[in-house]
Amino acid sequence: SSSSSSSGSNGSISDSSRVASGMGACSSGRSDDSQDGASTFSRRGASFQYYYERISRYTRRYKHVLMLGDSMGATASLLFSPLATSVIAFCPQVDLNTACMRPSASDAQLGQLQDNILAAVNKSQAAIHVHTGTWEHDLEQAKLLPEDKVAHKVYNLDSHRVAIYLESQAKLLPLVQEVMLNSMGISAKKNVRISNVL
Repeated sequence: SSSSSSSGSNGSISDSSRVASGMGACSSGRSDDSQDGASTFSRRGASFQYYYERISRYTRRYKHVLMLGDSMGATASLLFSPLATSVIAFCPQVDLNTACMRPSASDAQLGQLQDNILAAVNKSQAAIHVHTGTWEHDLEQAKLLPEDKVAHKVYNLDSHRVAIYLESQAKLLPLVQEVMLNSMGISAKKNVRISNVL
């Protein structure tokens, strides 16, 4: 889902914003899950370019673009990060040859997806925030990303469901708000109505 808005003066934010979000799934029980839709960007060579161009039609209208995703949604957020100014990726899957789910695609196709992700992250000018728990699998996936392009935060949680955990602790929305405001050069400590951003 996505949303955008703009507002006027009196302490409100006048810049238009766009929030592009995607949700994915990965079994925290460490089992294979081929139903995660990972092959959307890897089976057909034309798919990635098609979606890239289609998303860019909308993102180029806005000065500030936030892409947010969980698991394979996080993977998509990284894949399209050159179209964003900020990215929040919860437990992204980068190397699907070793990921906790195994989509029905060849090693070469999954390798190409990984190459596309890394190329996109290296190209992106966005502030990219990756959040994982202490589960070794997710840590290994995050380590595949270039350290100089990604801010990686690790939570004391041995699970893939970091976003759900943060929401249960009432920490998810403040995290998103802080990233959005920082991308606009606004301190999260200021009294800004988030509705004016969204």
